Amino acid sequence: VQEMLVKSLRTRDNLVVHHENEVVTRGGLRRIILWHNAPITDREGRVVGIISSGEDITDRTIMAEELRRRSELQSLLLELSLMFLEYHAAADPHADDSRLVEAALERLGGSLDADRVYVFAYDFPRGIAANTFEWCAPGVTAQIGGLQEVPLTAIAEGVDRHIRGDSHYVPDVESLPQGLLRSVLEPQGIRSLLTVPVMAADEGIGSVGFDFVHRTHHFSGDC
Repeated sequence: VQEMLVKSLRTRDNLVVHHENEVVTRGGLRRIILWHNAPITDREGRVVGIISSGEDITDRTIMAEELRRRSELQSLLLELSLMFLEYHAAADPHADDSRLVEAALERLGGSLDADRVYVFAYDFPRGIAANTFEWCAPGVTAQIGGLQEVPLTAIAEGVDRHIRGDSHYVPDVESLPQGLLRSVLEPQGIRSLLTVPVMAADEGIGSVGFDFVHRTHHFSGDC
């Protein structure tokens, strides 16, 4: 900000008319301000000051970023769903296909700052779910080996939502009542959980899960 002001004061031509920067309020809040600047000149036309009016664009900026991230997430989920369906429809799946799915999971994890991202396939006749693919951030323990025959009853709330095409969000696992779901999540060190459905012909056949291990994670209601 200081460099911008010094540059603008040198000559009128250097004035930065619009400029964004973060400010800290008396209460310690951080707000993003869009400044509209105009020069103050003396009788000889020399710039001797700047008059600025600031517009608080914090909410607008956050909303735009959420929309961008949501659009990116939806595109990635669609891409992953197609990969997942093609992988399981193939008579002889190739290892390269598996790596493509895992690469997509890594991209999804980066988009939401998740610690672990995975795919569950639902086997309704047998009443179980299986963890088929998994990506973990550095230092995060893999769970795929112990999640191969998870009873659907243990994750019934999520499965019921996925069948309807809805997401399942647990903002704080520690706030869950004691029960099957909490007994599944806590041993994995999960603090927050988001799962979204994988759909085939309007039918939920599985889910993509996002685990947050190092901290709780909060999403907007549109997630």
